[in-house]
Amino acid sequence: MSIKSWLVNGWYYTRFYCKNWFTNYFKKNQNNVIEKSGYNLIFHDEFDAPINWETWKPCEAWGCVRENAIFKQSQVTQSGSDAILTSDINDVAGEPKTKTGGLYSWNSFNTKYGYFETREKLTPNGVRYWPAFWLTSMQSWPPEIDVFELMGNDSSYITMTLHWKNGEKNEMKGRRLKFKGFDFLSKDYHIYGCEWNDKKVTWYIDNLPVYVLDKHIPDLDMFILINNCYSIHEPVKSDLPMSIYCDYIRVYKKN
Repeated sequence: MSIKSWLVNGWYYTRFYCKNWFTNYFKKNQNNVIEKSGYNLIFHDEFDAPINWETWKPCEAWGCVRENAIFKQSQVTQSGSDAILTSDINDVAGEPKTKTGGLYSWNSFNTKYGYFETREKLTPNGVRYWPAFWLTSMQSWPPEIDVFELMGNDSSYITMTLHWKNGEKNEMKGRRLKFKGFDFLSKDYHIYGCEWNDKKVTWYIDNLPVYVLDKHIPDLDMFILINNCYSIHEPVKSDLPMSIYCDYIRVYKKN
């Protein structure tokens, strides 16, 4: 990270915690209009019509089993204008013990650079849950941009990460932010976004920039992934089912 990015991130970090601890900024039910000044909308799904399984696939291109869970189309449902991704006990012999839902655009939408945004209500008690909104490439892994992951000991934490290849070694750098209050992010809808261009990746929460990296920037086309995993091998039945609610996914390019 450059000195400039280090200084910028110090400002982002300070501003985030001031707004989080001393204002009501993140307590609002956040929503954005679909038009974004200075940008063209190039891909979106508002989930107010039946899910188009030509646009989305229920599994990753390399398979349906990941991290002790199996992805099934049946675990993606809808209510109102939300796509609901649910993890639950899986009772099919020979399969992982949890089943879950995901949406993947690898077959229909890949792009290089843009502003990527989702509005979601996450699940409470995040110690064993692993919902995420992220980007990766069909050409190789890494690169990967995690717009957000919930990987904490409660759903007050949010993680943002960039993965890259350094010779034969996979490397990563990110930031983990904690909101005030246990299970804060599960109490309402919040907006998670990132702007990725050839110079840097900037992460946003509720339209507030919170982190930036200006090294190891991906330069391959990438596709969208939204999923909801359960992160331990033996499911705790009292945890499940658990769901995340996705109001929309949108991708923009600058004019």
